[in-house]
Amino acid sequence: MSLKEFEKLSDADLKLKADELRRSLYDLRVKGVTDKEKDSSLPKKRKKDIARILTLQRQRELAVSRGKTGPA
Repeated sequence: MSLKEFEKLSDADLKLKADELRRSLYDLRVKGVTDKEKDSSLPKKRKKDIARILTLQRQRELAVSRGKTGPA
C-alpha cells in the first residue's frame, strides 16, 4: 500500500493493518525456512509498510499532543 492509502485509514484501522502486516511478515519468514518463496522481496515490502504505518501513527500522536499544549 502507499502512504496516501494509509493516510485514509483511521487510527484503529492502522493498528489492525499493522498487526496484519506483522503476522504476514512472520508467515513469510516461516515459509522462507520451509519453502522457497517465489517473490523474495515481499518481506522487505512488508517491513516498509509497517514502518510507514508506525511513522503515520507517531505523526498523528504528535499532532494531537501539540494541539493540546498549544504552540511551543
